[in-house]
Amino acid sequence: MHGGTGESTARVVSDMRPPHRIRARTGLPSGRAVVGALLVAVSVVGLFASWRQSQSPPTTSFVVATRTIAAGHTIAADDVALRTVTLPDDVAALTIADTDLAVGSIAVETVHPGQLVQFEALAAAAEPGDDRFEVSLSLPRSRAVDGRLGAGEPVDVVATIDTAGTSCTSVVVDDARVVAISGSDTDLVTGRGGTVTVTLAIDDPDGVLAAVFAADEADITLVRATTAQAQRIDGAYCAPGRIEEAP
Repeated sequence: MHGGTGESTARVVSDMRPPHRIRARTGLPSGRAVVGALLVAVSVVGLFASWRQSQSPPTTSFVVATRTIAAGHTIAADDVALRTVTLPDDVAALTIADTDLAVGSIAVETVHPGQLVQFEALAAAAEPGDDRFEVSLSLPRSRAVDGRLGAGEPVDVVATIDTAGTSCTSVVVDDARVVAISGSDTDLVTGRGGTVTVTLAIDDPDGVLAAVFAADEADITLVRATTAQAQRIDGAYCAPGRIEEAP
């Protein structure tokens, strides 16, 4: 009896045990998976480094105006200062990074406080000892770059004159400097027309005589080069002169 009870108990215990299962062994990751994980890790590190770099303070200084610099004003040391900023490469290439390059130059356009000072906003002043003569020309706006000239800008004086039945256009003064421009009477409807008086500084006495002669005897046009690399205007263009009918 006791023996039978023990066997029954053993059978019940045996039936309560969970069945034995054979599980598949977990293998190591494949080579492709390892390489992929490595690339992801490198990418994360690169992104983190880029973020850290973008958060780092700027290290390059550029020249800014400390006060309003009017067109025609010769820049003094206290007109400008250095500010450390981050600029795109194309903007940085156009911006002055040394106050010594700005001081002594002439502003050809108004620069406001806090504004970056760029090379195109300045013109070189006359060197000490330079002999320059000043002459004023009264011109239609359309012959003076529509009146949009600023003090310090270089211009060429181009004249068209009729001689012996032939009309020729050529440069009579090159690299003159605008000292001042005044007068700007315009048509109230179109906003165009009118005359301006442009005062030029000319360093060549012969150039002064040529400019005065052209003002009396020819049609004058002022030509402004828009880039520092602009080609010089040489030679002359001639064509049959105007035929005037007899009264």
